[in-house]
Amino acid sequence: MSARSKQEKKKGGIGKVLLILLAVVSIIAIGVYIAGVIYFQQHFFYRTTVGNTDVSFMDVDTSVNTLSNATNTYKIKITAPGDKVYEVKGKDISMSLASNAKATVEEEIKSQNVFTWPLSLIQPEHKEIKVEYSDSKLHKQLEDLLSLTKDPVNATITINDDNYKVVEAKYGADTAAVQKEIDDAINHQNYQLTLNTANFTAPEITSNSEQITNAVKKIESYLKSTVSYTIGSSKKVMDKASVLKVLSISDTYDVTVDDTKLQAYVEELASNFNTYGKVRTFRTQAGD
Repeated sequence: MSARSKQEKKKGGIGKVLLILLAVVSIIAIGVYIAGVIYFQQHFFYRTTVGNTDVSFMDVDTSVNTLSNATNTYKIKITAPGDKVYEVKGKDISMSLASNAKATVEEEIKSQNVFTWPLSLIQPEHKEIKVEYSDSKLHKQLEDLLSLTKDPVNATITINDDNYKVVEAKYGADTAAVQKEIDDAINHQNYQLTLNTANFTAPEITSNSEQITNAVKKIESYLKSTVSYTIGSSKKVMDKASVLKVLSISDTYDVTVDDTKLQAYVEELASNFNTYGKVRTFRTQAGD
């Protein structure tokens, strides 16, 4: 046999091996494909999510159990204007799957085109399923947010007993639109939501505004001042509560000593001593 004949015979042998390998691979591929067609008639495709839960390769019962557990551990972070952040947990609002969840999952699996299952290897699938929760419990969790009025409320300063407090401003809000945003996010089982600023109206004056900070400085200057009075042979110094009691804060945040309140304080003080004494006040650091 010539060298040429041997080479041709060798090439023919390699060709046969390649054909056999190709046939084997084809048979395996067809077998895997057919197995996938059968398998995915009762299971979700690979890379399938329901809400934000991965249900790849799961059958109906496993999917329902997994989704039910997901509602128990679910929580969403809600960010509102003014850097307000709220967190709502599914268990705190009695969140659960809708009563027809199992039927919905069965329908979603049946709706898959099983003959295209290989596409799921590169193309993710997303499904939705209804959830239920308590509106009243949700409102309680977000009471500060969902109780906002349509018009914003400016920051104020209140004086109570022996202290004063800066009351934070509140945004105005279209609460119906805000509620819808939140409901949609929860129904889609999103983990984060930044509320649309278009549904809010910002207050003109906040706790950081110049009017508030100046008013606080003025109050502090009064409290640091020494105000004394004499009644008979006694000399007293006004305490913090007494100083705050005679201060007045106008709608424009001007802080002054209210003459009427001061007179009432003096008269009350004198009556306690059963006499009117000589009252002497020193100029405060505020210049009053």
